[in-house]
This record gives sequence, structure tokens and C-alpha cells, in this order.
Amino acid sequence: ILVAATVLAGTSGHSEAQITAGLILLGLGWSASVIAGAALLTRTVAPEVRPLVQGFSDLCMNLAGAAGGLLAGLVVAAFGFGALNAAAALLTIPVAV
Repeated sequence: ILVAATVLAGTSGHSEAQITAGLILLGLGWSASVIAGAALLTRTVAPEVRPLVQGFSDLCMNLAGAAGGLLAGLVVAAFGFGALNAAAALLTIPVAV
């Protein structure tokens, strides 16, 4: 879903409909990843430390999101929206594999 989102959004040009569809896919892919990751974390951590580990996981995810947003702005300013999507797709494929 995330790779499809990057392809769709990255090739949208000036098409509002295509970029909207790409961003919807991005939201769905992000949600699926967060839910799957939280479920995996919940299954592999002892119940007594689960809230602490989940909180730390959420903290790390949000810090990475903030750093990613900053970096994304710099990439778009320097290279354009298509380059940002290409980089995101290249980073997503190994994780999926």
C-alpha cells in the first residue's frame, strides 16, 4: 500500500485527484503499519511492561515522524515532490521484503 501510494502521488504532477488518491493510500498504509506493529509488539512483550514498551515505541515513532517531516520539507525544496516519493518508495521496499 505504501509503495503504491508513493508511485501514485509521485507521478501525480498537477492532478489533484491523483495526489488525493495517493495521500489516501498513504494514510491507509501508515495505519496498517502502525496497527500491525502495535499488535506484534503486544504479542511479544510481557504484560507487566507492555504499557512502558508501547509508550516508548509511540515516542520513537512520533520523533521519527517529526524528523521525517523536517527532512521531507528539505528534500521537496531541493529536489521536488517526485524525488521525495521515489526516496520513500526505495526506503519502503526493503522493509516490506
